[in-house]
Amino acid sequence: MTPIEVEARIPKDREFTDAQIAPYLRTLGFDTDGFPCWTVQFVCRDHEIKNKHLVYRMHRVLVQ
Repeated sequence: MTPIEVEARIPKDREFTDAQIAPYLRTLGFDTDGFPCWTVQFVCRDHEIKNKHLVYRMHRVLVQ
């Protein structure tokens, strides 16, 4: 799977807490415990906080 295909599968408008990111990626079939050849980068928008948790959104896929 190419980084573009990976990026297309992860909605950029959906928000996650740090505890929700890995389980969500596993529902998409990504092995978050293995050593990937790419990195999915989640970023915070200006310290967005909901229910006392920092909220992250997928920004882009980095190719390493």
